Amino acid sequence: MNDSIWNKNFICVLVVNFIMAAGFNAIIPTLPIYLKHQFGFSSSDIGLILSCFPITALAVRPLTGYLLDNFNRYLVYLVSILFMSLLFSAYVIPITVAGMVLVRLAHGAAWGGVSSAAATVATDSIPTKKLGEGIGIFALAMPLGMAIGPLAGSFIMTTFSADAMFHSAMAVSFMAFVLGFFNRKRYAGRPAKNGFSIKKVIFAKAIPVASVMFLASLPYGAIMVFSGIFALERKLGSIGIFFSCFAFAILVSRLILGRMFDRGHAGRLIGGGLSLISIGLLLLGDSLSALQFYSSALVLGFGYGTIMPTCQAMVNNMALKRQRGAANSTYLISLDLGIGGGIFLCGLLAEHFALGTVYNIMPVFLLLSAVVFFFWSSKIYEKNIVEDFGE
Repeated sequence: MNDSIWNKNFICVLVVNFIMAAGFNAIIPTLPIYLKHQFGFSSSDIGLILSCFPITALAVRPLTGYLLDNFNRYLVYLVSILFMSLLFSAYVIPITVAGMVLVRLAHGAAWGGVSSAAATVATDSIPTKKLGEGIGIFALAMPLGMAIGPLAGSFIMTTFSADAMFHSAMAVSFMAFVLGFFNRKRYAGRPAKNGFSIKKVIFAKAIPVASVMFLASLPYGAIMVFSGIFALERKLGSIGIFFSCFAFAILVSRLILGRMFDRGHAGRLIGGGLSLISIGLLLLGDSLSALQFYSSALVLGFGYGTIMPTCQAMVNNMALKRQRGAANSTYLISLDLGIGGGIFLCGLLAEHFALGTVYNIMPVFLLLSAVVFFFWSSKIYEKNIVEDFGE
């Protein structure tokens, strides 16, 4: 067996995921502007439209996990990419608020399918002994897309038009669909087409580790949505530079720390990552200068760049190959729930406290996450590591 991470299938799914991440992130900062100027939607309408995306992304993950484990993974993967690509064109159609809500719901479902399928196909292409390093490298696609996509989307929209931006995102994503055909991973056995049930789409052994990720991602949602408002309130500098620093730190952490997991240091990675996120939140909440603001992004990015791939590798380390669809789905569900819950919770707290205070409160969730990991999740993980992953 080839023990190199850099095999053809892995390189293909890595490039495809980067392209999809860039297209996905290209419309995040520009869509609210487009909805306001193109259709004249109110702020409340825009908020409703933007909040729809994670609902179906979350809802579709269990179904995607079931399909990945019981049908042709390669076909599920390609269909999800094609669906995601084609939906970019729907944004240019003059429609009502209800119509745009439907577009966002459909796009959320497509993204949930793409991200779940890509994670599963990627883990199948990584040598077992290098699972942590491989997942860390694969996970680089999202921060790279986060760094490049918004800049490209804003440039195209400003220089040309919103329609050109959406068509460009569709073209780039369709390129990912074409490249997906080069990943021709074959499985020795045929998955059994079992009936759909919760037990088959939620990987129970992954729940303890997923709980750690849920608690750790609560502050992540608050950072993604409210840090721009926080920066404006305190005049801290560019939110674009903040997210570039955040993405850069994730990139660096995933490049250098993946091998530690493969050497059996999951506990150190989780503990270190949670500590860094806590420090980063305190730095962020107390920021009074652009330097401190950007520094907090670096610390936060390094923390999340450590814990996210570690939790995902742990989940996959407990699953047989035929269970990896459900395993990755369970992990991603915990991430979606945490991000969505963090956005909602931060909004509630911000009604009564300043955002800086809210960020200073949130390390409590990291402390709770550490307690869950060291007193429960780590013990379950050690008992359920799979030695022979099978087919």
